[in-house]
Amino acid sequence: MKLSLHSDQIASLLYRSTIHLRLPVLVAVWTIVVAALSVLVTALLLALLRVGANAASLGLAAAVAIVITPPIAYKISQLMRELERSRTALQSLARIDSLTGLANRRHFFQQAEQLLESTLRQPCRCPR
Repeated sequence: MKLSLHSDQIASLLYRSTIHLRLPVLVAVWTIVVAALSVLVTALLLALLRVGANAASLGLAAAVAIVITPPIAYKISQLMRELERSRTALQSLARIDSLTGLANRRHFFQQAEQLLESTLRQPCRCPR
């Protein structure tokens, strides 16, 4: 069994996790992930250059990542949450008439279709 993730699947996973996690948790998780990746990349580069990977260089890589990542992750998270709020508002505008505040024809047909699908999925409980 081959496990492969495409870039759009990864982006979708990141987007959903950003929306569902609280902002401080998300910033902390991203900081830890980026710090670990920066240490790994630094160690790999030092190994490729045949320079000994000492604790000072790896510590510096982690420190730089820990300092730089939180503000970037915080801003990205804020923008993604704002995008989610905008999408929700847009969906509401697509279903509700702004003048009357009533559901429009599209909303009615969507609701009817959902009810019909749920009815067709349930077994018949008719008396025989």
